Amino acid sequence: MPGDSGLREETNSGGSGNGGRVASPIIAIAVALIIILVIAGGVFVNDAVKPQAQGFSNTTGMDADGLYQVSTIDALSSGIYDGIATVGEIQKHGDFGSGTFEGLDGELIALDGKVYQAKSDGSVKVAEPSMTVPFAEMKFFRQDMVFDIPGGKNMSGTENDITGQLPSGNLVYAIKTSATFPDITVRAIPKQDKPYPPLLTAASQESIFHLKNSTGTIVGFYFPDSFSGVNVPGYHLHFISDDRTKGGHVLDFTGPGTNLTVFADTVSTVTITLPTKGDYLSANLSMGSSPGGIASIETKSR
Repeated sequence: MPGDSGLREETNSGGSGNGGRVASPIIAIAVALIIILVIAGGVFVNDAVKPQAQGFSNTTGMDADGLYQVSTIDALSSGIYDGIATVGEIQKHGDFGSGTFEGLDGELIALDGKVYQAKSDGSVKVAEPSMTVPFAEMKFFRQDMVFDIPGGKNMSGTENDITGQLPSGNLVYAIKTSATFPDITVRAIPKQDKPYPPLLTAASQESIFHLKNSTGTIVGFYFPDSFSGVNVPGYHLHFISDDRTKGGHVLDFTGPGTNLTVFADTVSTVTITLPTKGDYLSANLSMGSSPGGIASIETKSR
């Protein structure tokens, strides 16, 4: 009968419906899992292929507070100017630093991930990745402290005020400050030819630039006396102007009349790469620690 037929059709349909009701949730769950996996996979892929954010990369094997140094200041003072690392290589170890180039060809300033060469003719250019360095110090700058110190002082007075704010004089610090300096004196040493003279002799050929009302950043490091021979005890500062047209090793400056804001980053580990061939192997490295060594070069013309 039509009614029976309709009932049977409904019953048959209901039988199929029960299977559908059982299968549908399973299918829905499976689809959901697939979607989740696809999304997660996309995230992983994106993380794998996207460029690393500027900053510390643990692929170097260093910790976030580590400093990477090429050679020693005694080696540089003794006339060991052959490059042993490229600019491209040292950039893997930091976005902030200082140093010099092969043959003592100008001053190296690293800031915000770029490396600059301030030459003895007064020019400043971005350093090529293939250029080599005989001495450099690099760090990923991540400030641990920020403080204001009185302005209007010279370099020596400013350094004393910074030291008074540091937690300990026995640690290494990266130091950065930006301002418009009424006066700042910088120098750059011209490229030397072999046989290389000691640094004290090479520095006698330095070009000195007296900059007026120059806005820029001082990039530098503080090392305790215990690092004598390894690096410069006390402060070693370089400068680069905001327009990237002026820079060099800082000999002296007058701070702005207002307070000077200083950013400091504590260094917990120091990794040093030494030359393994060439003049370094037979050099007399005591020259840098002599009274006429690095100390007199650092304070010269102040």
